[in-house]
Amino acid sequence: MATASYDGVIIIWNIDSGAIKTKMHAADLENMLLTERAVEKVLFLSNAAGMLAACGADGCVRFWSSVDGNLCLEMHARHASGESLLQMCVHPEGRRLVTADSVGGIKVWDISKFRGQTVKSGREVMKELLYFQAHTAAVSSTQYIVKEQGDMLVTASTDYNITLWTIDGIRIGDFGRDSWQIDDRVTWHSREPEPICGAEGSQDFVDEDESVAGSEEGAREDDAPGDRPEALEPMEEASQTAAGGWYYRAQQGGAREPTDVMHDLRKVQIGEV
Repeated sequence: MATASYDGVIIIWNIDSGAIKTKMHAADLENMLLTERAVEKVLFLSNAAGMLAACGADGCVRFWSSVDGNLCLEMHARHASGESLLQMCVHPEGRRLVTADSVGGIKVWDISKFRGQTVKSGREVMKELLYFQAHTAAVSSTQYIVKEQGDMLVTASTDYNITLWTIDGIRIGDFGRDSWQIDDRVTWHSREPEPICGAEGSQDFVDEDESVAGSEEGAREDDAPGDRPEALEPMEEASQTAAGGWYYRAQQGGAREPTDVMHDLRKVQIGEV
């Protein structure tokens, strides 16, 4: 079992005995600001035995061996400047990784080449495929779904919306507001992806040495000015409707008005019914 905390420490526990097996944290943890230390999400990768993925307030993705505590990969995900990574989810077979941030941005990564090896550069095994604006506020939950129609993603946000997407960033619809037939693309909310920038555009922000896994110090160099994408436009103040519900209006685009069943959404879990 793995637990993560706001102080940046990840602990691997032995379920049989309750004993601590190992503790892990970023090598430069003591030099990080307190606001950058929190580990927001951890998950185990099914395609690499004992491999744990973690992300957090400093915007980095790290892959750890839960067996010996070795840091195999560390890479800044290059979401909006200064924003935290709050959520991750992964393809059941470890082919794709999804990262989500505190301003509603989503990135999809190809991690099919990662099998638990230690790498000098995250670019060797993490290839950015897509970067799109999913919500107007923090993403609080993500879940990867594999269906006959293709890979899909469910996201929940503090903007009061739960949305179903294709893994290519096409918005199928918002639960509680839209209705659709999954087999009929004509019924979907959108037919084109909603990207912020594609993989090609984001490569300009990636340094050759952004990953330092395997080095003795393991210290991550601070990003130089201009290395990260510009911050997304902040959303306008929340407005209250006459009916008492809340909606958020993005700087670009129209309002998305939630139904009464949508509250401050934190987690979504998909299961067979």
